[in-house]
Amino acid sequence: MNQVYGSMVPTKAAAILQQMTPQEAAAALQGLSTDDRAAILEKMDPKTAAAVIQIMGRAGQ
Repeated sequence: MNQVYGSMVPTKAAAILQQMTPQEAAAALQGLSTDDRAAILEKMDPKTAAAVIQIMGRAGQ
């Protein structure tokens, strides 16, 4: 499932992930390359992206 987000246009993936909780979004980004994660996160609302990054950091991603 995670690779689905990696194959999407980052703007569209970001829009979908923003509808999830930050925990769900972090889980969805798990397994993507660093470049794919960055491309998606930079298209997200900054506050949402920051929350997702904090969760990913705590999980050691």
